[in-house]
Amino acid sequence: MRLSRREVFLLKLTGLVLLLALSYYFVITPELDKLTTAREQLTVKTAEVEAVKVEIAAIPQMKEKVDTLKQSIIQSSMRFLPEIQQKKLIILLDELLRESNATSDSMGFSQLIFVDQALINQDTNSSGGSSDNASEANEGSDMELLELNIQSMSIQAPLFGKYEEIMDFVSRLENLNRTTVINGLQLTKGTDGNVSGTIGLDFYSMNKLTEDPMDESYLEWSYSTPKGIDNPFKFIPLESSEVDEPPVEGTPGEEINEAVPGTP
Repeated sequence: MRLSRREVFLLKLTGLVLLLALSYYFVITPELDKLTTAREQLTVKTAEVEAVKVEIAAIPQMKEKVDTLKQSIIQSSMRFLPEIQQKKLIILLDELLRESNATSDSMGFSQLIFVDQALINQDTNSSGGSSDNASEANEGSDMELLELNIQSMSIQAPLFGKYEEIMDFVSRLENLNRTTVINGLQLTKGTDGNVSGTIGLDFYSMNKLTEDPMDESYLEWSYSTPKGIDNPFKFIPLESSEVDEPPVEGTPGEEINEAVPGTP
């Protein structure tokens, strides 16, 4: 069967249309999808670049905020001791007693106590009663709370001296610029015009995030003392006043002759 020219033309046209359709669906359409995806990614990356530019522009302001927060942390923590050392507290109180001319013949130390973190947070929240502080606390509630690791130690010591000397000692305690709490003070007038009594002190320490120059003198220990103590229960033999004479060595016959005089 022979096709006419018109039929041949229609077949060629149909094949061309089919080729174009296949090219569109299998070649052009995937490329258009890739182009659309690339444009969306370009939009997202452009937004990210703009956000990074904004953050870079805000770096100087962030540095100022960091410096401000650092100074606030230093001022808040400088009143705490870096750590509680019983030997340093003894030296510290001894220096204050010498400077005030008051005396104390003994000191009683309690065990080292860890302050509860929940109590600290409760005191902090109760101190800020304004709505602004409450809203700021709610905004920062998602942030992880820092473990302050605050420790305390109590000291009970008797005091002797004149009233002015004891008050000078109390004033020097208050001027330590440290978190030192006088939890009790009892004074009694003596017959000789002096005053005697007892004082109770609480010292607090905290792990610090920044270095404090005031802590260098506290942590420095310039005393070269040996570690440990000697045995206080050493056996020391008593010296005898009479010196025992050593026995005389000899034969049994000689010993008898010496024991019984006149025998041959």
